[in-house]
Amino acid sequence: MSQLIRDAWLVAAYELAEVIRSKRLWVLMLLYVGGAVLGASLFIEALQSIEDTLAALGPEGQQGASVGLLATPQAQELLSWYVGDPAVAARLAVLPPLALFYGWMALSFIPVLATVTGAEAVSADLASGAVRYVLLRIPPLHYSAGKLLGQYLLLLWGILVGAAGVWLTGSMSMADFAPFDSAMWLVRLGLRASVYGFAFLGLALGVSHMCRSRSFARAYAFLALFTVSSLTWLTEWEPVRQRVWLRQFTEGVLPSSYRLDLWNPELSQRLPALLGLLVLGLGYCGLGYLYRVRRDW
Repeated sequence: MSQLIRDAWLVAAYELAEVIRSKRLWVLMLLYVGGAVLGASLFIEALQSIEDTLAALGPEGQQGASVGLLATPQAQELLSWYVGDPAVAARLAVLPPLALFYGWMALSFIPVLATVTGAEAVSADLASGAVRYVLLRIPPLHYSAGKLLGQYLLLLWGILVGAAGVWLTGSMSMADFAPFDSAMWLVRLGLRASVYGFAFLGLALGVSHMCRSRSFARAYAFLALFTVSSLTWLTEWEPVRQRVWLRQFTEGVLPSSYRLDLWNPELSQRLPALLGLLVLGLGYCGLGYLYRVRRDW
């Protein structure tokens, strides 16, 4: 086990070093930081517009939209619909709105970002033949584990840097910005989103193990993402929901089935979802690994 950890860390460190040396770092910065800052700016602008409207209506608007907006019945109803539990929605309403928005945005876009970054992780080495030189020194399992670890660290870095960009945007644009609470919740919700992204990252790397062509790996990874998303919609179809065994099976193998539980403030409710997402990521990647070990690297 110690050898596996050491080899996986070496592969992951090399993966991160390659990203830093290449132009991919700037592309990832644009995807994560640029998207997060743009989304936060639009959200803050919308909040300020609502605040101006409330202020014009009477004294109840003087608190500021970022303080009282989530406590309104309309916002509570919207949160309840999204998380599926009024009690959870009531506890989420006390969070900093900007952190809550970033958590929603990260969970919404992280599947696509994970697919973009992970699809070529293994296929690029297969296409160039570089993987054979690596496998002269470490076992294939250690190599695959290192690739998954490196891509997850890259994903985590992107989410946290994006959170930092959102925090800076809020600190410069919001009059009633709570710096400490916002920073704490941006990190906490970002970490939850990274675990959600880990499942999709495992899916992308699983596909990457199966392709020697980088272009085919990208295409098949997005096809796999589309398939998983389609199955998610299928679980909401009434004939599927009426068949309990089919619904339980499909929900068990789909990352989106665990998404709402990530919003739950209680660790006892979040922990099964976090563990389930980690198992799914390892399982998806493991299927690709098993396919590759039966063939020539």
